[in-house]
This record gives sequence, C-alpha cells and structure tokens, in this order.
Amino acid sequence: MFNKSFKSGTRGHPPFSAHLFPPATPGSTNGAGSQARLRIDARDVSIALTPPQDVSILNIIPITIESLDEAPGHHGPARILATCRQDDSQTLMAELTRLFTERLALQPGARAYALVKSVAFLA
Repeated sequence: MFNKSFKSGTRGHPPFSAHLFPPATPGSTNGAGSQARLRIDARDVSIALTPPQDVSILNIIPITIESLDEAPGHHGPARILATCRQDDSQTLMAELTRLFTERLALQPGARAYALVKSVAFLA
C-alpha cells in the first residue's frame, strides 16, 4: 500500500507550486484576481473524504489521491506522504499520519478534498 521510494525535497518535505487565487483583503486590490505561484508545505495540508462544512478553513480543493508513500525524514513509518492531483492537473502533497490513512482506508484513485489553512500562504 505504501511506497518507500519517495525522494524528499526541501527540509525533507517536497515543495508544491500552485496557481491559486487568494481572496483580497477587504477594501484593497492587493493583487486579487491575478495568478500567484505558491509553495505549500505538505505538513500544512489536511485531507477530508467529504466536502467539509462549518470549518474555518476556506481553501478547500477537490483532489484525487495518486499515491501514498512513507514520508521522508525521521518519522519512520508513522507518517504518510499523499501525492494528490487537483482537477486542473496540478500536484499537491499532504503529510498524514499512518493511523488516519488506515482508518479512512485511503487508496490511490480515491476522490477527496485538500484543506489548506490561509497561514500556509504567508511566507
């Protein structure tokens, strides 16, 4: 189920780049509506199997899980790195616990939702 051959990126976590449209600060234009290249750490991404409701996270992205690999680093087999594909074909990584992955029976090909906190966009 889990692939151990993943090669790590920056700080042991692979980078992710996306062209998302962050919301504007009320009363300002701050570039809203223009594309931005973002780097999101896999640790800042959560996964939900159903569309979340009544949550404070506003960045909810439909995804398909492509692979589940043992996360690089000193975590041992307790952490799983999910490689996910967005509907626009961009890749998004999520670092999950093995317990969560097994409890929800995540498998490659499963449809899900990635949740990214807004603070992940601050750099």
